[in-house]
Amino acid sequence: MIDKQLVLHTIGHFSVDAVCAAVVFRHIADFGYDYPPEYILVMIITYNVLAFATQPIVGRLLDKKALLTRYVSASFAFLMAAILPFFNIWVKIILLGIGNSIFHVAAGSIVIKKARDRSSTLGVFVSSGAVGLLTGTVFAEKAATVPILLVLLFAMFALSFELPDTVSLQLTKTPPPINKKAAFALSICIAIRSFFGFLPITQFTKTTAIAYMTVAGVFIGKFIGGMIADRFTIKNAVLGSLIPAAVLFIPAINIPVLWSIDQLLINISMPITLFLMCRSMPERPGLAFGWAAACLLPGLLAPVIAEKFGTLTYAYIPVLFVNIALILFAGKELRKTAKTVTVVNEKENLTVKDS
Repeated sequence: MIDKQLVLHTIGHFSVDAVCAAVVFRHIADFGYDYPPEYILVMIITYNVLAFATQPIVGRLLDKKALLTRYVSASFAFLMAAILPFFNIWVKIILLGIGNSIFHVAAGSIVIKKARDRSSTLGVFVSSGAVGLLTGTVFAEKAATVPILLVLLFAMFALSFELPDTVSLQLTKTPPPINKKAAFALSICIAIRSFFGFLPITQFTKTTAIAYMTVAGVFIGKFIGGMIADRFTIKNAVLGSLIPAAVLFIPAINIPVLWSIDQLLINISMPITLFLMCRSMPERPGLAFGWAAACLLPGLLAPVIAEKFGTLTYAYIPVLFVNIALILFAGKELRKTAKTVTVVNEKENLTVKDS
């Protein structure tokens, strides 16, 4: 049976990221010749900070709210407002950043709540974002791009009112404690992996067709990553994807098809780390999703590092093995916590029976 909420939010994820990229890069295409490079860089960094750094705060607030679907609707409204022609670019960036942040946390929370013990639904939801980002960037200069995306956003906005709402679990009880060791390990893992998305390692990704081939690998990896973990266990999914990714990494840099395959393998672990982050912050889906998103921010430093020190290509191979160790460590910590909770519950049940 098709999950209508998951379909809407996955298409919405594509639309949101496409609109944000299209509005910003359309403005740069129209007026960029008037700005120094530093000004454009500040513009892009400001948007990313608003879109990513605010997500843990938004997530913490929404974890205590019911009516999460209404916040998804509100995010679409923010983004549609950003398309209006009478706002200057800085107002647009603020609206885009806030709208993006609210959408990811609200829709992500709903998907997490429905996922329960499965990471496959998380993979489906997060997979469409990269495709939207590339689409909005590549077609930003086309006159029809923003109007088409506006129509798509409006459709998402209207359809969101037809969906059942989701109630926060924290409205009725206090959530269990956060597993800080697991959350810290996963935070480092996500921050490290963020450099793979921002660092311009290859030259051929500047070609539009090959850029789409690369993003296709990212999309497929995220889409199937959770399914593979659900079917073959997290440990096998991580070992079976990141070890081959490390082996292929160096030769793949100069061969587009291999690069796409390598991106697929690397991104299989993405929904897995998000799933584990949610497990490390039980009954805090907004905070977990938002914190995972904020951990991507260090990747913005990748171009600066590349300009100063080079791409440091060979450093990425040990980094992939570090990621494997961090994910497996987090999984082990979460299993220990789960066993402890089970033992405590069993003792409480015995006490109740004895009394």
